[in-house]
Amino acid sequence: MLACVDIKDLRSLVREDLAIPDFDQGTHFYLDIDYCTHKERYRQREEKETQVTPDVFQKRRERYQELCALEYLICIDATKDKETIAKQIQEILH
Repeated sequence: MLACVDIKDLRSLVREDLAIPDFDQGTHFYLDIDYCTHKERYRQREEKETQVTPDVFQKRRERYQELCALEYLICIDATKDKETIAKQIQEILH
């Protein structure tokens, strides 16, 4: 899906329309989780079942993973505990 996207258009969308910093500004992470983890964390946080289907979740995840492969995002395994995730992020930033 992203292979045919003009990166200039994507950056314009991100920076101007969504008011998100450009990929060139700072370090950007993708906290990757599987569907079961997403479902459980959503249930705990919202006290109800998620409305996101496994298919929709997987398509979204694939888009983020492609951005990671293109090195716009750094992928972090977010299925681990908060302290481990924070440590990984700190190590990358230092």
